[in-house]
Amino acid sequence: MVSVDACSTERRTRAYLDAIASVTDQPVRTLINTHHHGDHTFGNCLFEGATIVAHERCREEMLAFGPPGQRPFWTEVDWGELELTPPFLTFTSQIRVWVDDLACDVRHVGAPAHTTNDSIVWVPERSLLFAGDLLFRGGTPFLLMGSVSGAIGVLEELKQLPATTIVPGHGGVSGPELIDEVLGYLRFVLAAARSAADAGLSPLDAARELDLERRAVMRGAKKHGLRLERDASLALRGLQTLGIRLERLESSALKIAKWLNSRPEIETVLHPALPDCPGHDLWKRDFTGSASVFSFVFGPGVAAAEVPAFVDNLTLFRKGFSWGGTASLAMIYPNLRRPNRDFEGRLVRLNIGLEEPDDLIADLSRALNGLGTG
Repeated sequence: MVSVDACSTERRTRAYLDAIASVTDQPVRTLINTHHHGDHTFGNCLFEGATIVAHERCREEMLAFGPPGQRPFWTEVDWGELELTPPFLTFTSQIRVWVDDLACDVRHVGAPAHTTNDSIVWVPERSLLFAGDLLFRGGTPFLLMGSVSGAIGVLEELKQLPATTIVPGHGGVSGPELIDEVLGYLRFVLAAARSAADAGLSPLDAARELDLERRAVMRGAKKHGLRLERDASLALRGLQTLGIRLERLESSALKIAKWLNSRPEIETVLHPALPDCPGHDLWKRDFTGSASVFSFVFGPGVAAAEVPAFVDNLTLFRKGFSWGGTASLAMIYPNLRRPNRDFEGRLVRLNIGLEEPDDLIADLSRALNGLGTG
């Protein structure tokens, strides 16, 4: 087994390893770091026994940055128990890794792009490209530690690979069209910066002058007309059943919220349609229905340290932030505070999906009954 990158925290990396274990009994024997950033490398230490492979500059940058810890440029993070574990098999240009008889070419891109040490993993037999953070899908490319012009050159070279499937560093699996999308954005930024510099504008004034809405419309009309057409068709089709789905989501969420409200482990259920919820009067005044997202707070009998295990023990609820979708989700907020309330790591937020509510209640019940037994 080969893994391309680790995760940023102990919790996320262990969840990733659990996901791997759910599809194979083979251990990860090789871990490839596409670049040095902590959201791809901080979890390296949890891949016990794996050979960690990366470009030599990736190792240098990891050692220079140091272990996971609080920094002024991000909010407080629960890193868990992690140790700095840099790659110990490094290369200067490229190296080939084998998965049984499947060749995986790990190549340094040769120029500053996302960082100074970006590598790709190209699997020619599968036309599969792991692009690392050279590509973002559904997010803004981050190039503060690299080069916009360098990234444009690197992506132009990636277009020469006959990739049919691309795994970006952030966002869902895509096809080769993602390269053009990111290239278009980078060229737009570079052209705007040059124009602003020629006009003597400050960076802030240059940003204010950008017509992002017009760019989005023009880009869609020019390059992705058929895709926008399909998206519009799907949206229209979804609107036909929107009312039915919202009714089902509201009904299921209320049923589960009321059930949680009856459990002795729960101190508060934060669902505005419940009469004892703070803000219920405002909800009653301004709304005629409720949604599928709500939170609950464990009582003092449940330690904050038990809450992550509770979420881990859920089987029907996935972990994530895509609130309002059709799948049920659960997420903890260990550092959530409000002006008049510190939840002390005991708050869990749920999104109730289209699954049978009784099945979801049974899942929650199993996890609640398991508190304090692990």
